[in-house]
Amino acid sequence: AVGYNALGANTTGSSNTALGMYALNSNTTGNLNTAVGNESLKSNTTGSNNTALGWESLSANTTGSYNTGSGLYVLRNNTTGQYNTAMGYEAGDLISTGSNNVIFGYGADPSANNASNQIVIGKGATGQGDNYAVIGNADVTRVYAAQDGEANIYAKGLYRVTDAVAEDLTISLTGSNDASINIVSQGTGTDAIILNATAGGVDVDAAAAKDVNIAGGQVALVSKDDAASAISLTTNQGTSETIVITNTQGTGSSAVDINASAGGVTVDAGSGVSIDAGAASNLTTSAGALTIDGAGGVNIVGNSSEIDVTTTGTLDMNAAAITVDASSGVSIDAAAASNLTTSSGALTLDGAGGVNVGTSSSGVAVSIGHTTSEVTVNDNLTVTGNVSGSGTISGFDANLNNQTGTTYTLVAGDNGKVVTLNNGSAITVTIGTGLGDGFNCLLVQKGAGQVTISASGTTVVNRSSETKTAGQYATVSIINIGSEQYILSGDTGS
Repeated sequence: AVGYNALGANTTGSSNTALGMYALNSNTTGNLNTAVGNESLKSNTTGSNNTALGWESLSANTTGSYNTGSGLYVLRNNTTGQYNTAMGYEAGDLISTGSNNVIFGYGADPSANNASNQIVIGKGATGQGDNYAVIGNADVTRVYAAQDGEANIYAKGLYRVTDAVAEDLTISLTGSNDASINIVSQGTGTDAIILNATAGGVDVDAAAAKDVNIAGGQVALVSKDDAASAISLTTNQGTSETIVITNTQGTGSSAVDINASAGGVTVDAGSGVSIDAGAASNLTTSAGALTIDGAGGVNIVGNSSEIDVTTTGTLDMNAAAITVDASSGVSIDAAAASNLTTSSGALTLDGAGGVNVGTSSSGVAVSIGHTTSEVTVNDNLTVTGNVSGSGTISGFDANLNNQTGTTYTLVAGDNGKVVTLNNGSAITVTIGTGLGDGFNCLLVQKGAGQVTISASGTTVVNRSSETKTAGQYATVSIINIGSEQYILSGDTGS
């Protein structure tokens, strides 16, 4: 003992070393203690195997044993705690009854005065709880395992406790090299690797042009939400992208199985949908009707093979309109008397080369119309035989061709029309060639301008040798009698 009152109260304690004023001053039976510094281990009575280096280090210790402190005021408030190791100014000075702690750094402390088994390293660093280790204070941004960062870290878990938004836990691989983050498990269970976000989502994001590969025995995507788009596969980067579901070796009829056991399946495309099978295929329903609905129509194509629509029931084609378009011919063959009817509106038969209505046997009559109804012909009607009847022809309106210029040349489309000519100045109407024999129309001088009928490659004749209209509201007729000769008659003048 060296120093004023050093080991001053010692009775049976042995193997103690005291250097400094009041060092081990109260020790009575404690053994194997070392105190260096003013008032170091000053209050120790029965504690043993303590080492205190520094002013007032372990100064309040009474019965605590196996403590080691180095530094001014280090562990100075410890009384009964044991197996504590601390180094640095005021390091561990919060501890009073805590044990088994390791504290290194200026002002470093555990989380409580009765802390147990805490490791705290760093200036001003604070422990986070019993059986926890803290390296660095709040200003530390990196912790290296080996100076080159190449050492392995063995642990049970990697945690971060957050108390604010955006306090993320980052596992990062930096440097533009062909290197990887490997998460490897030798576990044999179905949950050998678990990514579990108990409150939020999971985001897997790879750089553009880099793949995300998932391989395993069975790959299952299971949603926990009762929501629309519960599972969504989406691409949204450019016009060349595709989504491909491929089974390269399955040979069963359900090698790719899309199964909605309770609801339906919707395939919605911005352009077209193509289903291409390598063999004969079925599109069926186990119950209910099968509906194929196209906003722009439905095309059923058999290429060079036959398309067979077969049913033991009635074939019902129900549409606002039905078009049957064949590159050669269309045949409808029924084994019994049949009807081609409409429940309302007209029935139109339109043939680019004409419409033939006849019978396969000579002498069988063809009836058109109902006994109390009219038959309307909306286009040219050519009859090679005789037309006879006891009724009348009525209800025909001529089309109007309204002209307001000072010149006009008749066209074939004016045949049977009324051409009105309305201008305040004189008007010339020219009759050219090619209008056809039998061409006829009416000309009406609707305005003040007198109309002159002029021939171009044709001949216009009038009984009075007049080629003009008599005045406003005068009406004349033009009739082609053949050989490009036209008769002009009516309200003519000079």
